[in-house]
Amino acid sequence: MLPNDIRVSVDVYDAPGSTGVQDFAGSADRTIFGGMKPLTTHTRALLGGDLSLTHLLILDDEATIGEGDKVIISSVQYRVSQVDTHGYGGHPHKQCVLSKVE
Repeated sequence: MLPNDIRVSVDVYDAPGSTGVQDFAGSADRTIFGGMKPLTTHTRALLGGDLSLTHLLILDDEATIGEGDKVIISSVQYRVSQVDTHGYGGHPHKQCVLSKVE
């Protein structure tokens, strides 16, 4: 269960080519819910110092999301840069690193 202060609605657009299409769809392929937190400077450094990496999205382990997907959260567009599955704490989940699209 995610705290309400980080809970967000996420519109997911599958990456072009992942479904045989050449461009993002005009509307979201699906809407899921998760938690979103800003990345710390320390975490950014561990990820190679890429300043475009701005947030961590925490999702249920069964959520369908992949690298390169476009997500829109609170009218802001992000790209999924990395997806990892974790099982620590007895709560399997996915952690997605997001980069903000300017």
